[in-house]
Amino acid sequence: MKVKLETSSKMNEAYAMNRAELAATVDELSEDERSYLSAYLKMKKHINDASYSHEMSTRLKAMRSGYEVQRDEVLDLHSRLSENGL
Repeated sequence: MKVKLETSSKMNEAYAMNRAELAATVDELSEDERSYLSAYLKMKKHINDASYSHEMSTRLKAMRSGYEVQRDEVLDLHSRLSENGL
């Protein structure tokens, strides 16, 4: 399987890599770069997910209407996200 970056077609040809090359490249990343890559891939997973989009819209409407998040809720959310590697 070839992986292509989202750039011009000429750049895609230059940067196309197979899974082994991709893994080797990721292995060379710093912790901060891997963290960014992880967040980016999670965002890509959700970007076209209608249920995720709906959930985010619902949360935004609640926030705009004055919904407050309590400290304990934030700490619980942080714990759950951390358990899932987020």
